[in-house]
This record gives sequence, C-alpha cells and structure tokens, in this order.
Amino acid sequence: MPKLLKFLAFHAGVGFALALASVLIILGLDIAHLHALIMGSEIKWIAIFSLVVLMTITLASIQMGIAVMRLPYQPEDDDRHGGTKVAVIDVLLRTHLLRFAPAKVRK
Repeated sequence: MPKLLKFLAFHAGVGFALALASVLIILGLDIAHLHALIMGSEIKWIAIFSLVVLMTITLASIQMGIAVMRLPYQPEDDDRHGGTKVAVIDVLLRTHLLRFAPAKVRK
C-alpha cells in the first residue's frame, strides 16, 4: 500500500475514534436530550448508527485535512511556473497597488 494511503487511512481511523468518543460523550451526558430521545425510539440502533457515521465523516475529513495541511513543504517539487505572489483578494480589492511610505511629521 502506498505511503499516502496509509497516512490517510491512519488519520481517518483517528477521526473515527474521535467521532466514537464524541458520540459516547453526547449520549453519556445527554446533551440536548439526545440520549432520552434515542432510547425512547423504536429504531434506536439506526439513530445511533447514523449519528456515528455522520460524525465519522465529519471528524475524519477534518482530521485528514489537518494532517495533509501540516505536511512539510518540499521545495524540490516546486517547478516555479506559477503566477505572482499577490493574493486573489488583493487583486480584487486592488490593495496590492498601495505602497507604504513613511509618514511626514511636522516639527
């Protein structure tokens, strides 16, 4: 298995563990009366399963995204064929045209 897939699978597993812990805390502390609502239902296992799956999708995606964003930058991968270093929002607002100059002070 490639290293990147192992990396993503590991962090997806961490996200699943966080989701499972979150659901257990939510149900254990009866936050928003979810425990009482789910246990009073006839389809409690579907509700718990869907809560775990949706929390897993959310937290595993967040965990994998954070892990990928924290990967070190390797400059040898940069081919230097990109554009300028001006951010898009600066171009839209035309703030890249502003130049900072020293303030004139009267004595």
